[in-house]
Amino acid sequence: MAYVNVTCTFLNKDQVVLKCEIQNIRNELHKKVQNISFDNILLIDENDQVYTATSALYQSKINQKYQYFFKVWDALQLYREHQELIKIKEHNYKKLQEMEQKIKNLVEEENEKEKQHNLEIKQLFENNKTQSADILSQKQVEMEKMKADKEKQIQEIQEKHDRLELELNQMNTRCNNLEQNIQQLQEDIQTQQRNYEIQLQKKNEEIQNEINKKNQELQNLNVQWQNYFNQVTTQCQQQFSQQMQLATNANNELVAQIDHLQRELGEESLNSKAEIDRLKLQLKSEKEKLLSANDSIYQLESNATQLNDKIRKLDKDLKLSNNKINELDMIYRTTNNSAQDANTTLGQRDIEIKKLQSANKSQTAQIEEYIEELARLQNSKQQLEGKASSQQQQITGLNSKIDELNDDIERLKGELTKKKQEYDKQTGDLRLLQQQKEFVETELKDLKSQLYQTKEQLEQQQSGGQSNEKQISQLKTQIIKFEQELKTAQSLNKENQDTVRQQKLKLQEKDGQIGQLEIKLQQIEKSLKLKEEQLLSDQAQNKKYREQMDETIKLIKQEMELTNLKLSVKEHILSKLSRQDDKYQDKVVGVMEKIMSSPHKIKEFNKDQNANLDLKEYDIFEITVESDQAKQLLIKNQYFLFEQCLKKTPKGNVKLNRSLQPNAESTFFKGYLSIVTEATQDEFKGKFLLRKDLISQNLPFINIDEAAQMSKNNFLCQFLMDQYNKVLRSQKLKEGDYKIARQFVLKDKDKEEYYYCEMVEEGDFKKINGGVFIPKDKIEADSYFNAFSKYVYAFSKEGYIISHLQICGKFVYDMIVSTNYKGLFSTLDQGQSEIGQVLEMINALKQDEIKLHWNQKIEDVAKEGLK
Repeated sequence: MAYVNVTCTFLNKDQVVLKCEIQNIRNELHKKVQNISFDNILLIDENDQVYTATSALYQSKINQKYQYFFKVWDALQLYREHQELIKIKEHNYKKLQEMEQKIKNLVEEENEKEKQHNLEIKQLFENNKTQSADILSQKQVEMEKMKADKEKQIQEIQEKHDRLELELNQMNTRCNNLEQNIQQLQEDIQTQQRNYEIQLQKKNEEIQNEINKKNQELQNLNVQWQNYFNQVTTQCQQQFSQQMQLATNANNELVAQIDHLQRELGEESLNSKAEIDRLKLQLKSEKEKLLSANDSIYQLESNATQLNDKIRKLDKDLKLSNNKINELDMIYRTTNNSAQDANTTLGQRDIEIKKLQSANKSQTAQIEEYIEELARLQNSKQQLEGKASSQQQQITGLNSKIDELNDDIERLKGELTKKKQEYDKQTGDLRLLQQQKEFVETELKDLKSQLYQTKEQLEQQQSGGQSNEKQISQLKTQIIKFEQELKTAQSLNKENQDTVRQQKLKLQEKDGQIGQLEIKLQQIEKSLKLKEEQLLSDQAQNKKYREQMDETIKLIKQEMELTNLKLSVKEHILSKLSRQDDKYQDKVVGVMEKIMSSPHKIKEFNKDQNANLDLKEYDIFEITVESDQAKQLLIKNQYFLFEQCLKKTPKGNVKLNRSLQPNAESTFFKGYLSIVTEATQDEFKGKFLLRKDLISQNLPFINIDEAAQMSKNNFLCQFLMDQYNKVLRSQKLKEGDYKIARQFVLKDKDKEEYYYCEMVEEGDFKKINGGVFIPKDKIEADSYFNAFSKYVYAFSKEGYIISHLQICGKFVYDMIVSTNYKGLFSTLDQGQSEIGQVLEMINALKQDEIKLHWNQKIEDVAKEGLK
């Protein structure tokens, strides 16, 4: 085989010239270059093809070349560089996601603020069209300018984001090319060049500078927005106070007008009652007159003259009664007119009240931000309740008066029925008189017939002779007498007929008067019913207004509670974050880890020769958790307030044989072991307690709540372990039987000093995860707790994780809850660095090491959260 000339160039541009057979280039190069192992030597030809002995030999036979040029690459170095590129890519991708989130949050905040301001502007524009139209237009112009500026800033951020995405895409293409080269060599070894490291560092620095600039710009925008919001709120407060004063004045005027109208109605009701009494008296007088008329009718047979006198008196009385009835009509018309005027005024007042109610409804939206107006509203509510109670009393009085009027109306109806009966009697008497008249007329006819007979007899006697002249004269005298009697009877009949006619006319007039009185009574009843309905509608409107006021006050109170909650949460978060340092502890040692690695462990701690022990009595309180309250806090994503659901239950007294010196010192705690020698409850006798004081803590806790807060990591871990076991049970996977140790607070008998402790037991100790820790021997518990950490991270929507899990027997100790903000949950919180470190360790595990307790369905259920 012929020798060929080969020139190999390295990355640092060093060259090695070889003269050898084409298939032995790597062997000859390895002899001269020993810093690269034989397996890691990669040769790239001029066509960017990877060198292999068989392909090179084949190509040399075809081409018959004697000069070759190769680039020399170190496969191990390429693999390392590739890994670093992947890390940088993931880091940049996370930063891009954060930037996208920030942009989305900014856009959402701007939209929400725009909506709020538009609502405020609309409400202010409706309430103060004349006063603040120019101000609102200026504010709208300013808002549009601010919106345009923010849109420009968002566009700039989006352009920077697009640039970063282009850079990432370029890096992805480079990584893909490297992966293809490594796949051809059937090796998983890839790295980066040093030049790429320098370039990436520069790019990272540029990205960091851009992010810092963006953060500064966002802070400046937030400051500008806060100043503008404060100005708007002050103006709104001033305008709202003015509007509330106007509304209260208008309400007071309306209340005064309503009281005045109610008084007028009361006076009108009294007047109507007096009028009804007058009508009663008149009816009584008319009854008496009717009785006298009946007597006069009965006396007509004996004396017509007396009847005429009485008829004249009755005519005079009728004229007087007609005048009185006309007066009553006038009074009734005036009362009707006044009632109509009162109704119209009440309607106007109702319209004004409705307008004020609509104004109040529109103003309730602004009341949300003003805390000081609650007291005024409550006072006005009390005043309205007092006025409403007085109105109710007045209404009850009016109802009683209406009942009395109804009673009087019923009495009048009874009297009317009596009058009708009397009228029927008078009509009967008239019928009798008519019968008597008919009887008299029949007698007259008989007398006339007798006269004719006597005349015929006289004519016969005259024709027969004048013998009986004396009898004729006697008969003539009798005839004259009869004629006189007839004349007197006819005159009496005429007089009786005239009197009967007059009585009929009077009775007809009285019937008409009675009908008019009945019509008036019906009209009075209708007006009273209308007034009752108006009173009922006023009562209903007052009730509705009260209910609306109560609802608005409840809404204001709820919103006040929410704002106070938000403020307290912010203060709580700020106070926690201000007390936290920025140092990340990637190697955390727990108290139980130290104790279980000591020679005496727990049960024989008092046999230590250096131990300093004494007896001490304490009050003991057991810490438990309110599960419903804990569930609500996690649903609201207020996990950092988890101490609110801790419950402290007194368990009597204990006498401890305690260690005065720390039995173990960990990264965060000093641990003091003790054994219970005496106790009011037998369950504590012979148990071991581990008192845990913070390394930074020089004095004991002043109150029980501060001491109990040290157990919140444990209880959140227990709550989420229970949820995780339920999910495993639903997926028919093996669940864990682990739990946290019992948590307690000890109180000194003589002082207000409190200590946090937990009940401990000896057992097989194992540390699972946390920081950079990687266990050597892996058992089933590793699978369970590593999967549990992933479950917590998915359950919290990537908000926090539980790590540094350590088990002793079946109890879990010294776990730490770490959030995206270091120190948010507790002083042990290690922040986002801990989350990234633990997830990197868990994700690097093989699928077989976690599949017993983790799959995609569990992750999906975890992301759904609590229901």
